Amino acid sequence: IHVDEKMLMADDSMSIELAKRVLSSTDFHTTGEAARQFDLKLRQATGIAKAPYVAEFARMLLEQGTRLVIFAWHREVWTVLMEKLKIFNPVMFTGSESAKEKEASLEAFKSGESSVLLMNLRSCEGVDGLQYCCDTIINAELDWTDQVHEQCATRVDRPGQKNPTMEIFLVSDEGSDPTV
Repeated sequence: IHVDEKMLMADDSMSIELAKRVLSSTDFHTTGEAARQFDLKLRQATGIAKAPYVAEFARMLLEQGTRLVIFAWHREVWTVLMEKLKIFNPVMFTGSESAKEKEASLEAFKSGESSVLLMNLRSCEGVDGLQYCCDTIINAELDWTDQVHEQCATRVDRPGQKNPTMEIFLVSDEGSDPTV
């Protein structure tokens, strides 16, 4: 998928400084911390730079009547998706909502009040019932662990699912995606 290169390079100076620290430091702790920070910043920048194109892709499916669960990690990505997909009444199930708000989001999606559910890659454990109302998921951002994506997929691809499940990974040739 395309990325907005301006968004990807928005904080280039900080990334360059972190990369220099990784390459030049002889201290294991300093090198490790700089590498971790570099990874976090690049993954966030990649998600933000992809988000408008993820929304565009999702819109094509939503306009055909496909209901979607979209998995992402960064708040800024969800903000873009919420704005770009607002006509489909998106709801969120992330780490920021209370248990009551999460339950309301799930109910709105299951009932058809919302056509798109935005979920955190790591907050879907234990969620059931999506298999009765959705058969398509989009992975907008990548996690380092395959098991996380497998857990996400099994929210929709599980007993009770009547249709083949489509799991879409929207991957870019830029940013952190090629490495992840």
